[in-house]
Amino acid sequence: MNIAPPQTRLQIIHGSVRCFVFSLFSLLPVIGLPFAVAALGFFWRANRRARGFWNPAADYLRWGLSCATWGAAISSLSAIAIGMAVALASEK
Repeated sequence: MNIAPPQTRLQIIHGSVRCFVFSLFSLLPVIGLPFAVAALGFFWRANRRARGFWNPAADYLRWGLSCATWGAAISSLSAIAIGMAVALASEK
C-alpha cells in the first residue's frame, strides 16, 4: 500500500470518521434513515478516495458501513411496522 500525500490522507481520515459518526445516528429507529443514507454515501466516497492508499481510519470506515447497514434495516423495518399499525388501527 502506498502512503497518500498529507492532504489526501486528511480527507480519507475525515471521510472515514464522518461515515462512522453518521452511522451511529443511523441506529435511531425511523429518524435514522437519512443518516444511514448519508453514511453510506460517505463510505463510498471515502472508500473510492482511499483506493490504493493506506487508510489509518479503515476500522472506522468498516464499522461505519456495518452500523449504517443495520441502521437502514432497523429504520426501514420500524417504519413498515408503524405504517402497518396505523393502517390496522384506522380499519377499526
